[in-house]
Amino acid sequence: MSNAAPHTFTPSDNTLSARVAALKESLKAHRNIQASQEKFNDPQWANRIGTADELKYANKVAMNTVRQARQSFSEDEFNMAIRDGLIDEKDTKELKALDRQIEMKAHRQKNMKTNTRHRQKR
Repeated sequence: MSNAAPHTFTPSDNTLSARVAALKESLKAHRNIQASQEKFNDPQWANRIGTADELKYANKVAMNTVRQARQSFSEDEFNMAIRDGLIDEKDTKELKALDRQIEMKAHRQKNMKTNTRHRQKR
């Protein structure tokens, strides 16, 4: 079994337009998961959304997919896609916010590992 993070990033080919389309789909899926999480405690949605664990897993997959999609671009390609209007301002802002979330999570995990190692040495 692979240790790779689960994701659904599957562009039709490696062209810029295919990767942009797959990126947009990954953002759409992420937004849908966020909307589901907001409706989780709403009784009218209770039988449609899934369990808390299912939503947590879906969010993990969605975040991994967005990350995988974003990493498929070099900085030059990403900036060109923005400049050419292939990636709009709304998506750009959302991607930057998600990048910051991912960086913060990685930073927290690194700090937790460091703190754990220091405690174990004592």
